[in-house]
Amino acid sequence: MNALLYLSKHRQQISKNLEKLEASDQIRKEAYRVRQELAEKNESLKEQLDSTKVNLSAAEKGKSNAELEVSRLQSELRLEKKKATAELNLLKIDHNREKESLEARLQKYVLDSPSKRLLRTKIGGNAFLKGTYKLFRFVCKVAPELDLDGYDLKLDDVPSSSLLEGDSEIDLEEGGSEAEP
Repeated sequence: MNALLYLSKHRQQISKNLEKLEASDQIRKEAYRVRQELAEKNESLKEQLDSTKVNLSAAEKGKSNAELEVSRLQSELRLEKKKATAELNLLKIDHNREKESLEARLQKYVLDSPSKRLLRTKIGGNAFLKGTYKLFRFVCKVAPELDLDGYDLKLDDVPSSSLLEGDSEIDLEEGGSEAEP
């Protein structure tokens, strides 16, 4: 009887304790479920982190490879530029030699020919310009006889101007004789 009396007295307390026990059991189950989800998410994040590290490592390696390639290409470009500059300098030297040779041959021909009086014409003002133009026209006419090694002299290459047209002081078209004014 004592036990029945004790049970009836503490029945409410026991039912409250049972409810608390069930609630704590529910909380424990919920906590376990949440821990499982967090563990799965943690595992997924670790995999993503590892994948990102691998990608980052590959990107850094690709970047260093790209930097090496850029450096190599810049070196090649500098080398090609030096080669091109050297080749251009050689071409300039060859051009200057050919030009000097042509000028020397042309001067020798002009000084040795009957047209050397062209060099003794009035040097001053328009007469010099006209004489130079007439000399060029004369050289263009006799160029096939000079063997100028591929130099193509044409009157079309010289711009015509009213200053140079109609000169009557020197007429080389008639065989190099001076015309009467």
